[in-house]
Amino acid sequence: MKAIIIDDEIHVREGILLLADWERFNIDTVLEAQNGEEAMKLIEEHRPEIIFTDMRMPKKDGIELLRWIQESNITCKTIVISGYDDYHFMRTAIHYGSFDYILKPIEPDVLNETLEKAIYEWRKEETERQLTLNKNIEMNEVKPLYWDHTFTSLLEDTQISRAMIKKLFEEFNLMVQTDPIQVAVVSIDWIIEKHYKDQKDLGYFSLLNICNEILGKEQRGVAFRNLSTDGEIVCLCWKNVQSTPFIMGEIYEAIVHYVRGSCTIAISPVSPSIMELSKGYRQAIQIIQKANLLSQKNKRIFTQKDIENEVTQVHLFTFSNELKISVQSGSDKQIVLILNNIFGKMEKQKCVSLEQLELWDQEFQLLKAHWLKEFHIEGTHSLYCGNDYWDREGNFSFSAFQSEKQKEFFSLAELIKSASMKQENKTIYEIEKFIRMNYQKEIKLQEIAERFFLSREYISRKFKQEFNENISDYLVKIRMEKAKTLLQNEHMRIYDIASQIGYQDEKYFSKVFKKVEGLTPNEYRSKVKA
Repeated sequence: MKAIIIDDEIHVREGILLLADWERFNIDTVLEAQNGEEAMKLIEEHRPEIIFTDMRMPKKDGIELLRWIQESNITCKTIVISGYDDYHFMRTAIHYGSFDYILKPIEPDVLNETLEKAIYEWRKEETERQLTLNKNIEMNEVKPLYWDHTFTSLLEDTQISRAMIKKLFEEFNLMVQTDPIQVAVVSIDWIIEKHYKDQKDLGYFSLLNICNEILGKEQRGVAFRNLSTDGEIVCLCWKNVQSTPFIMGEIYEAIVHYVRGSCTIAISPVSPSIMELSKGYRQAIQIIQKANLLSQKNKRIFTQKDIENEVTQVHLFTFSNELKISVQSGSDKQIVLILNNIFGKMEKQKCVSLEQLELWDQEFQLLKAHWLKEFHIEGTHSLYCGNDYWDREGNFSFSAFQSEKQKEFFSLAELIKSASMKQENKTIYEIEKFIRMNYQKEIKLQEIAERFFLSREYISRKFKQEFNENISDYLVKIRMEKAKTLLQNEHMRIYDIASQIGYQDEKYFSKVFKKVEGLTPNEYRSKVKA
């Protein structure tokens, strides 16, 4: 559980923190605020179950805070702590639903007794709320589920049976063949992901209730969950279709108030009847796909008029060569330079749509797959997937979009760089193996370069980085190791040993051996024999 202490006097907050037996009541998070304004932000974000608040505070006082808590329908227990034994304050606190009123200075026993009672009441009410909610879900889930399936199928099928025509009339008073209809798609994908996460069905249930409560007035229409697409509620309006924008405005405001975040709504042109439901749905989806996300902070309900100006989409494919070079370079600065050019073209148009975002992702995936294949990178890889470009209210953030897409390219570049280094190291070790296998031959750097399809300079540089020696010295070291082994056989002549390890001149071999080992071959043999 969580609690928050709101008081402009720090010693009061510290006193409550010290005196309350938080562990006993399983309260693991205790927040603090100096005034009502600061508290509102914390309460909205953390939703504490227990709220301690003073009455007199700067900015927003306790009365304003209590009023806001009540109007916001926040399920909590509020305990007022005040230094004023004032009937007006007490009466106001009770009026706005305060659980209790404690006077300063605070007595530990009174504080913990009040806290215990408040938690008991909160848990009791929470149990009742859950039971009521579960009961409502059980009672209402079967019927809505039937219509969810029915209307979802109608989105793809223009044929409506006589039996269905009858059901639609009996259930919704809808004249299938004569009532004009307007389709509105409510995109709630962001709300479901951010607010409900593992309780998605509960999210759909709650939001559908909001929509149908408004549409159900005077049987103006019905809302259903599109079971074939995640994050969609479809609203059908057939009574006074000219008022559809107003109705959808009501739904928008209700959802915003409920989840403290925005959604996007697209309204199709009017269709002559529900027989053209699939057409109206496609038109609404097209509006959502093409609507300008940059304007959504001021406008979240779109119609056909909002997409009449065609916008040229920006293609990653157009910049594929520059992007490939920058990714292959592994330089974040180079990647940012190319991406900023692309972002600049998008900003210049002053329009970014879902269609553009999907196009970007599709082309990025194709480019990524092509580059990984070209660089011989196989298997599955954990690359960054950036799609968190919506702010806390659900509005599109272009700066967040830029940041997320840069991270995707950085992640890909790092993978390619890492794979390239592994391949380079593998090649260098193959070269080393080749030298060991052919040490008795005259090995030229040009021969190695041609064999491994690398430049002489690159091979020399990488070999020395890996083995701390150039190739010629490394070859000599291998030959000398082999020579020392052969010298232990006293029956082999020095000439034969020299020839066997790649030297045709016995004197030159002896000179090299002494330079490396500090002894002539014969001296080394005598030393080993002794």
